[in-house]
Amino acid sequence: MVARHLIRLSLTFLLVSLSCQFIQSMAPSLAAERGALLNEVLFLPSQGEAAFVEVKSPGWRVSLEELYLMNEAGVKCPLPEDLGALSAGEFLLILFDGTDIVNGNTIHAGRTDFLNPESGFIELYASNGNLLDRVAWGPDQPGSVKLSRGGRVPDLTAGTTIGRFPASIKTDSTEWVTFSAAQATPGAANPNPGVEFLLPLNGAILSQSSILLSWYPVAGAAQYRVQIAVDKTFTNPVTDQTVDTPQFQSPVLAPGAYYWRVQAVADDGSTADFSPANRLTLENASTSKLSALARVNSLAVPWIQQHKDTRMLILESNRETGSHAWDVDHKVLDQGDPADIGNCLPASIAMVVRFWGGNLSQDRINFEVFKDTLPGPEMDLNYNRGLEDPETTQAITFALGAAPTYRTAPQTVDVLWADVKKEIDAERPLIASNPGHAFVITGYSEAGGRRLVTVNDPWSGTYQVDIASPQTSQLGEPWDAYWLMPENRDPVSDEPEIGMDSDGDGIVDFDETQRFDTFPNDADSDKDNLKDKDDVRASIFDPHFGYAVTGDTLGRDYDDDGAAMEKDEDSDDGGCFDGMEDIDPDGKYKKPETWNFDEKDDACFWGTHEVYLEDTTYTDDGSHHQTIRTFIKFSLQAVESGKLEGLAQITYTHTGEFSDPDCSGTHTIGTQYYQADLEGEFQKLQDGGTLVTFKSTPDHGPEYIVDWNSNCSAEDEVHEGWSWSGMGGTLTDGVYDLYNDMSSVLTGGGEFWQKVHMEQGQSR
Repeated sequence: MVARHLIRLSLTFLLVSLSCQFIQSMAPSLAAERGALLNEVLFLPSQGEAAFVEVKSPGWRVSLEELYLMNEAGVKCPLPEDLGALSAGEFLLILFDGTDIVNGNTIHAGRTDFLNPESGFIELYASNGNLLDRVAWGPDQPGSVKLSRGGRVPDLTAGTTIGRFPASIKTDSTEWVTFSAAQATPGAANPNPGVEFLLPLNGAILSQSSILLSWYPVAGAAQYRVQIAVDKTFTNPVTDQTVDTPQFQSPVLAPGAYYWRVQAVADDGSTADFSPANRLTLENASTSKLSALARVNSLAVPWIQQHKDTRMLILESNRETGSHAWDVDHKVLDQGDPADIGNCLPASIAMVVRFWGGNLSQDRINFEVFKDTLPGPEMDLNYNRGLEDPETTQAITFALGAAPTYRTAPQTVDVLWADVKKEIDAERPLIASNPGHAFVITGYSEAGGRRLVTVNDPWSGTYQVDIASPQTSQLGEPWDAYWLMPENRDPVSDEPEIGMDSDGDGIVDFDETQRFDTFPNDADSDKDNLKDKDDVRASIFDPHFGYAVTGDTLGRDYDDDGAAMEKDEDSDDGGCFDGMEDIDPDGKYKKPETWNFDEKDDACFWGTHEVYLEDTTYTDDGSHHQTIRTFIKFSLQAVESGKLEGLAQITYTHTGEFSDPDCSGTHTIGTQYYQADLEGEFQKLQDGGTLVTFKSTPDHGPEYIVDWNSNCSAEDEVHEGWSWSGMGGTLTDGVYDLYNDMSSVLTGGGEFWQKVHMEQGQSR
């Protein structure tokens, strides 16, 4: 082929009504001030009912002057003038009923559609624009309230509200719970939320004489009162004790039938209503043996306990260390950990997959369901959420390669029993649920007129349940939905990358490629001298801006440049690369370090250097067009008087097209990258300027290959690395700018220029 000469560069250079108006706003993080709080929200009203927002004084007098609400659509609703203040314990009710009048502490707003009935949020702002409180609901809202007091999220009943427990004053979604329409208290204090879901299941048959009783915890409960009795009235309970955790080991009990219930107790001693009572039967060894002999069929489905079960990072968790940290397999269930208690359905699916030869983690199942909630890795896993029924169907379809059949109430016990027998006889387990919990049906038996099913309960273990007693013939409690597994299946397993960390940065390869968009073979993807995981750690655990601390995604992209901290070499855009501020480096701010969430403490010289060349060389019988782009970003900080050290990130491309009678084609080097250490000096000049010079080590990148693609014989070429040896310039008023047009040196009339920008960061 005709030889083509690639151009080489070596670069060295010295108050109103609540009519509600639409506005555009970027919400700040929650303000640390003693202001009013949101208390209860009705976003899905019943027919003829008005949606509402309730505001409370959290124990001290708060001003209502110039407060306003804002929803997810950017619609602003200022409170009317002359509302005055709320005394401690008082409430303000805003009814969206369209009447536009004020009656005492009740505001009737002039519109009816302010609250999104499916997925939205409400923010409460002070007069100075500080965000006082925020609450979100629905599947695609960061920090949304879990719309269930259990692990499964059933369809929401119209009239259900979300609200704080009475003593709640923290701006945290875990302080909120659902209240039924009968429990809603617009304009008044919320009741203490009670326990709703007890485990083992209602109708459980157990052979132990001492039973571990457990339940889904509720917000605001400091203790739980547990009662066990031989009758539903609990007139003379055999046990009446108070415990600090959501579980209780019963005393030794004689064989027979018992009822048990739980009451949540708040810090101040106030109580919620007792939970509905569950019935359990204790059988002695001989009775259990008879039941076992009567069993018609049973499947060897392995039991798996619900919990976070991989090293995938759960960004919403505020547990940085320990056996239940954000970055480890929790191994076992912690009944108080929001990362574990929502996993009853994923654990049930994992059991079924394991039975058929697959091996799918609960975290991977949750990722498949939640991965598109937000564009980034936030809300990808199951933290304080649980699965809705359509999501469960989606998850089973993914896990087994085929869709299940979904059954829901009203169904009769006869229909359920027929389905159980048919499926178990066909060696297909079922996944079933009550309104707040899910489990796997693995077998059935008939003994003494009872219809018994064997369940693998991901919370409590394996046991039998009497499905006909104490129920009526109508299916509803404890079974309100179940899934029949597909006849033809192709169970899947976790990708190997879920268990791999190729670059040793603490983030598994699956997270890097599928969630964070970082590089699994590069521990420092953004080349800021901090490992990827340390960047992530800072963005979620920083005590002022961390996502897991505040629930606000501001900490993930503090400078709002569209790049999360693990992909942003200067996350506060102050001039110092993150690793230059976090000297340790460990992802934590400790003095005398500067802070990666404060652009005003970056005492660095920083800047960019761009070079662009586009040129066409013409010959008598052909032409050669080449384009070169080079971009350097650099940052240096003083290490002693007059001395500088820093880093440079260098990216370059070189492409071209050529043609002549003998040969035509293209060539490219792809996108090349290297990082260089910088050493330099600075000095103050008499005219007030600052002279900065620095050199680069290495002064060229690694060798690269030129890829030729042509219609004639051509071989790829290995070239010496791209060169950049540093630069210098005098900053006037803290800034140095250079534009140098070198196009005149080109014979083909192309474009050839460089730009340099350098400035000195701020320092307080």
